[in-house]
Amino acid sequence: MTDTIIVIEQITPQVGVAFSNDQGPQGGQGATGATGSTGGAGPTRPTGSTGPTGPTGATGSAGGITFAVTHNASPSVFAIDGVNNPVLNLIRGNRYIFNISASGHPWYFQTSSGAYNAGNVYSTGVTGNGTAVGTITFEVAMNAPSTLYYVCSNHSGMGNSINISDLGPTGPTGATGATGATGSQGSTGPTGPTGATGSTGNTGNTGATGPTGATGATGSTGATGSTGSTGSTGATGSTGATGSTGPTGPTGSTGATGSTGTTGAAGDKYATTSLSSVAIGSGSKTFTLVNTDVDYTIGQTVVVAFDINNLMIGDVSSYTSATGVLVFVVTSFVGSGTYSSWSVNLAGAVGIAGPTGPTGATGATGATSTVAGPTGPTGATGSTGATGSTGATGATGATGATGAGADAIPVALLLGGM
Repeated sequence: MTDTIIVIEQITPQVGVAFSNDQGPQGGQGATGATGSTGGAGPTRPTGSTGPTGPTGATGSAGGITFAVTHNASPSVFAIDGVNNPVLNLIRGNRYIFNISASGHPWYFQTSSGAYNAGNVYSTGVTGNGTAVGTITFEVAMNAPSTLYYVCSNHSGMGNSINISDLGPTGPTGATGATGATGSQGSTGPTGPTGATGSTGNTGNTGATGPTGATGATGSTGATGSTGSTGSTGATGSTGATGSTGPTGPTGSTGATGSTGTTGAAGDKYATTSLSSVAIGSGSKTFTLVNTDVDYTIGQTVVVAFDINNLMIGDVSSYTSATGVLVFVVTSFVGSGTYSSWSVNLAGAVGIAGPTGPTGATGATGATSTVAGPTGPTGATGSTGATGSTGATGATGATGATGAGADAIPVALLLGGM
């Protein structure tokens, strides 16, 4: 497509003036016209053909793990990467390159230790065995032996062992990881069987009761004083001290003890032992019990223990009281081994005790002693109060008439007989 450019020239307006043959001055440059619009893009040209491929470059040398090997004259050894006669650790399936610079000291791989042995040279995967100056390549086969040796064919002191493995030598131990969370506490092990209760000791005899003391003799009564004339009552004398109490008479003997009440019925019994030789483990177990007077029935759970760390728990499948043979199926066990001394008991809580029998009647009380203890001595008699003054004599009554025919009675006799 061809672009069209339009140029607009500035036109000077005509003015009515007289023309002259003289040329007038040159007019100024007109203003630049506006830029035209950009034309559309031209058509795309076809892509050129691809040039020929360049020549392939030379193949690079095969990779591998490289060792630098030299000869150290004092002492006469192979120095491998600066270390004298080191033990080498190679891995099956890898390629190793030994750059040898030890003139006069040919390097060989072999299957025996010690000096060079031409009959034991190892050549599987090896290129360049016997090189003293140059390169030996060892591609370790997957079936290579676990131990080989490198030696100098001229000097027995040059060389050492080679460890061949599927993995490299163990690296340094990594840092210890953080401690894991503490596991939940294990469940409590089963309670061991209860030991047998010891027998009750005998009751001691009741001591004898001491005898009752004899009653003290009664003190004699003091003589009665003569009666004085009754005067006014004197002041009351102070009370004499009370005599001491006589000793207590002996206590009567204790009555006979009442008969013991009837013993309650015995509860079920399960605790016993067994000397059967049985191995700890699962399945059905058979024990012969030492004490056959026990009350096991089918379905009860038993625990049979050698000790707290070696025991079995299971359900009774049969019990023969005549022979004491107990058979149960183990549901859980702890420990291992075979033992021949077992404690056998019912698993779980012990049943409640049976009721206590009634108490026997109390024996009769012993008879009371009839002998009274002695009466204490009578206290001293208080002092007699002062005698009151004698009252006035009453007037003499009139003399009665004398009886007829009678002798006169003396007055003194008359008064005394009244």
